[in-house]
Amino acid sequence: MQASKHPNIIPIALQVRGTKGKGKGQGFGFSGRCGIPMELRLMFRAGERRVLVVDDDPGVLSLLRHTLETVGYEVHTAPNGKEALGLWLGNCYALVITDLVLAFSEGVDLIRSIRKLDQQVPILAITGFGQEVAQEALDAGADHVLRKPFHLFEVRELMRRLIH
Repeated sequence: MQASKHPNIIPIALQVRGTKGKGKGQGFGFSGRCGIPMELRLMFRAGERRVLVVDDDPGVLSLLRHTLETVGYEVHTAPNGKEALGLWLGNCYALVITDLVLAFSEGVDLIRSIRKLDQQVPILAITGFGQEVAQEALDAGADHVLRKPFHLFEVRELMRRLIH
């Protein structure tokens, strides 16, 4: 097999299994640490340095993007759950960071949607609200809830623990 010149593609042999009787999404199963089908994601790097950050506050998005990029992460951002899910479905992520209260959607709904597709990707939820909201996020599948205000070193430490 010839080596790829594209840095994000790993050359592999791809075998597509039959689709008879599989119903919706025939022939491809969603699994692993990204929203694209397992058979197709094998062609791409696992997204081990890519993080999805979701917050309706542009200041928080900018701060987290800058902080994570300075330590070597590729950061994708979205201001709401709908855009975040669109990014999720087309990319592989090592971690998702989402605010729980968003302007046009709830972060808890995003967590549930991602968990339906992937039970393994770490999800870090952030909130300025109380224990009830935090518990709802944990019940939906978040791995950890970080309370606002937070220090950036807390985010980096939690990422390190959740990803590795």
